[in-house]
Amino acid sequence: MKRTLVWLGIIVSQFSILDAATWILNGNGNWSVGANWDSGVAPGTGVDPAANFGSAITAARTVGIDGTFTLNTLSFDNAFSYTLEEVGMNVLTLNGTIDVLQGNHTIDAPINLAGNSSILVNGGASATLVDAISGSSILGKNGTGTLILGGNNTFNLLAFNEGIISISNGNQLGSGEVVFNGAATLVTTQTLERDKTLRMNNGTDAGTISVANGTTFTHSGLLLGSGNLVKTGGGIASFTNSLGFTGPINLQAGTLAAANFGGTETITMQGGTTFQPLDGFSSSRPITLAGNAAILVDGSASATIGGVISGSSILGKNGTGTLILGENNTFDLLAFNAGTISISNGNQLG
Repeated sequence: MKRTLVWLGIIVSQFSILDAATWILNGNGNWSVGANWDSGVAPGTGVDPAANFGSAITAARTVGIDGTFTLNTLSFDNAFSYTLEEVGMNVLTLNGTIDVLQGNHTIDAPINLAGNSSILVNGGASATLVDAISGSSILGKNGTGTLILGGNNTFNLLAFNEGIISISNGNQLGSGEVVFNGAATLVTTQTLERDKTLRMNNGTDAGTISVANGTTFTHSGLLLGSGNLVKTGGGIASFTNSLGFTGPINLQAGTLAAANFGGTETITMQGGTTFQPLDGFSSSRPITLAGNAAILVDGSASATIGGVISGSSILGKNGTGTLILGENNTFDLLAFNAGTISISNGNQLG
């Protein structure tokens, strides 16, 4: 049988699936030992390009990757955890898909992409890839579950189709673009920076950036596209090259900072959130207050909000910088806490 992976109408990978070799040892063991597999031969050595880690184990087990193995399919289907652990300097080569159907599983070995490949993680499951993923290829993330990346990865492009990806370092997203294609959430757990393009092709689906409390995600690469951008988490998401982004923004938690935005779509601010326009910001986007929220203009910065600010809520002005208001605003009350506000019309104060 032939299986085909497609991304944006382009064949991401195409490969044949033969009968998978299934792990049968209810214990720790090495991959290369044929007796540990139902086929009697270790997969990925030119015989079976597919390996299945299923129901054999009744507790967490470790499988030693004690050789170089090439696979089209690597699957996990057990509530107990498998850990595939590098023995020596060995690499797993993938030209196809990793499927995590249930459970929380870990691959602690380098992975080389020999062709465009994908990782499917079902809802409620997780996959942790500890080491680097290399290769001049596209990596797709499918399924509503969580993929935790740990290595300094160098694959070409990340097609983020659905689910969750968690990172602690900007290099974990690969050496090229990240493209949101559906309802997907990028979770950042540490303060980090990234200078590659982030493209929001997710349409009305929520393309979410969740930044851990007390941390900052600084994105200096291009922010492009017109998809629905959602910011969650108590931390700060800062986009310093975002004029090419024209989609709607829903600020649900924490702080969103930006050098600018293109387009005229609404910025919606939930209660307790902060929008921080950076120095030189000037946009005609309207802002809707869905709860009491604040605009922070820091230091000696100056920022212009040219769209209407509306909502039956309180707007706070924080920071020592200058906020220039440009429309007849209809928010309920202005809490003028610090800095300067510039107006040309009394109705601009709400």
